[in-house]
Amino acid sequence: YPLWFPEPSTSLPLSYQQDGHQIGNVGVVDQKGSFDVLFNICYPSKHALHQCHHMILADFKFDPIALDIDVEVDVRSNANPPSHIIISSGVTQVPSQSSPKYVNDSGLGNGAILILPHGATCHDLRSKERFHTIAMECALKWYEITRNHYGENMSTCLLYLITGFYKVCSWSLASFKDPTS
Repeated sequence: YPLWFPEPSTSLPLSYQQDGHQIGNVGVVDQKGSFDVLFNICYPSKHALHQCHHMILADFKFDPIALDIDVEVDVRSNANPPSHIIISSGVTQVPSQSSPKYVNDSGLGNGAILILPHGATCHDLRSKERFHTIAMECALKWYEITRNHYGENMSTCLLYLITGFYKVCSWSLASFKDPTS
């Protein structure tokens, strides 16, 4: 799920801001397109992320999932090579002697182009079964925590458990929407 604002909130602990979003995070994508993390199922209760959300998690007790990153996480440092371009369906690159040109040939009326000047690194769980099982067991409690935090606004939010992510140090993005569609 691509985020319009991928940086963690500045209200989170500095150590978390430096590392960014991680496998095991549970949270929502807010209206601005930023991931608002509430907790991480792999971190102990005393972790700085959980301490800053003390009021949210006061009555929530859980045993963290032990995650051996070296064994359970597939890390690809060059998942997308430098200068990689990702285009949405219906967008086509048109040959050009100067810079690349793109056209919307789908009739969908909208699209996007993402350029990764320095490429991307990917972290992905090799097996998501254990996370899926825990999500199924805990979904109602996680939803209750989220609803208590957001109030009635939660009715339009989806709850996410991160099982993989791409990280980039720079990007360029273009999107378009046909106002007649």
